[in-house]
Amino acid sequence: MDLHPTLQRLWISKPIFQAPIGGVASPEIAAAVSESGGFGQLACTWRSVEQLDALFRRMASLTSRPYGVNFVLDCPIAAKLEATLAHEVAAISFFWGDGSAYVDRVKAAGALAIQVAGSIAEAKRSAAAGFDLIVAQGVEAGGHVRGELGLMALVPQVVDAVAPVPVLAAGGIADARGVAAALALGAKGVWVGTRCLAAEEANIHRAYRDRVFASGRRQASRAHRIGLARAMSSTTSVRRHAM
Repeated sequence: MDLHPTLQRLWISKPIFQAPIGGVASPEIAAAVSESGGFGQLACTWRSVEQLDALFRRMASLTSRPYGVNFVLDCPIAAKLEATLAHEVAAISFFWGDGSAYVDRVKAAGALAIQVAGSIAEAKRSAAAGFDLIVAQGVEAGGHVRGELGLMALVPQVVDAVAPVPVLAAGGIADARGVAAALALGAKGVWVGTRCLAAEEANIHRAYRDRVFASGRRQASRAHRIGLARAMSSTTSVRRHAM
């Protein structure tokens, strides 16, 4: 299939981005996705600079393909971002906050700048700031959820609002039908997280993976959680039968 020119810069053959789902996103799964023609990603917010250096060395031992890194913006990231860019990571994505202040630095290092957005207003602000890619996150997404609209309603509105900036669709995409639907709505690719829990390379316990396979369509819930260390609230999608 023909990929958008921005996606071609990442040397991928499939418009599938593995979401940087915290500690689940091991170097092994990120490398496997990139080796398969998609775009693997790592979550780096809660690692030290020394841990990041070790992480990127591990990635270099697993793949020579491009991969990306994500930062959550409710934590200090300046030093970690510099360490990441020094390793020539192909793309940097930002979530849970406005990453506009980092766009120029990321681009100057030769990486793509990606913003995860949960609303049309947030997406428009990101486009104006010069982001290369915008991820439209629907309310169906797992983990920390920024979106408040269903993906089917959100994606075409974001696509229209930020054109010609390419958009990726995130939330509830688990198979080829979801990919096809996202592309039909105008997205140029998909951002897939929860589906990756099924991968052997995912950094989760076997019992966790078994529960995911055994769960039904009615066994997902949304919870409102308050961080203990900071006055931050977030909406989180969880399994009712969590371990």
